[in-house]
Amino acid sequence: MRILRAQAIASIGGRSIFLIVLCGALFGHVARAQFFDPDAAWSAPGTFYGQWSRSVSGVGDVNGDGFDDVLLGGPFYFTPCCPSSNQQGGVLLYYGAASGLSASHDWVEIGSFPGTTLGYRVAAAGDVNGDGFDELLFNSGSGFGDGTHQVHVRYGSSTGPSGAWDFDDGSMYGALGPAVDGGADVNGDGFDDIIAGFSRAGGVGIVRVFHGSALGLPVAPDWEQSGETTNQRFGHFVTFAGDVNGDGFDDALVADDPTGTDLSSIELYYPGFPRCPMRFYALDTALS
Repeated sequence: MRILRAQAIASIGGRSIFLIVLCGALFGHVARAQFFDPDAAWSAPGTFYGQWSRSVSGVGDVNGDGFDDVLLGGPFYFTPCCPSSNQQGGVLLYYGAASGLSASHDWVEIGSFPGTTLGYRVAAAGDVNGDGFDELLFNSGSGFGDGTHQVHVRYGSSTGPSGAWDFDDGSMYGALGPAVDGGADVNGDGFDDIIAGFSRAGGVGIVRVFHGSALGLPVAPDWEQSGETTNQRFGHFVTFAGDVNGDGFDDALVADDPTGTDLSSIELYYPGFPRCPMRFYALDTALS
């Protein structure tokens, strides 16, 4: 139990009345936080070029120390010594601890080629191989250079990220990489799965789901859905929605971003095949 604040609020008969704010257990009841402290407990040091706040996500406990960790994406990072290698991008991992997040990053990965914009999107992958360590999930693209559109997973371990899985779409679309999300079990096998949206693929967009297993993620997607019209950009945004119909399987939301005056939509997909999506929202992009 500790005193957060003690402040005199009134005086009655020469006696002061204090408002005392306590933190901790009181009379056998556990206090629950009702607010955030207005002062930030931690901030990422601005020691790198590349907009490291472009994408950020909690990623669970990657190294199994009992504290959750945080992943930052800086898609426009470039190596200061070599400006010709600009827009490589990168991701920074910070470990949690009893004292909070580490002052400097504990792990880093930089894009392989100029213009790959690695880390434009980062997300929690969950535990795709069931080993008790959470994985990292992030993307790379070809918006400014030589890379192809890829999804990247780095497996967690007691020593941190160890072992890699990458899916390469093999195409260059001049965009910042696929949308990604993870941490859901769509087939009920106890392993977390990931979803990725390649909105420029095939001229219509393609969404792909990869199932986790004791061996990790597969080489090829377990489920794939394409858009219906040219320049629909199906899969511009993807996320797992939880179990919205209570059937025991997690569901997926997919948004498109069509060009011109076509209506954009968000579609809900239930696991299983064949299934038809439930289209429940539309927006006239001509208004934006």
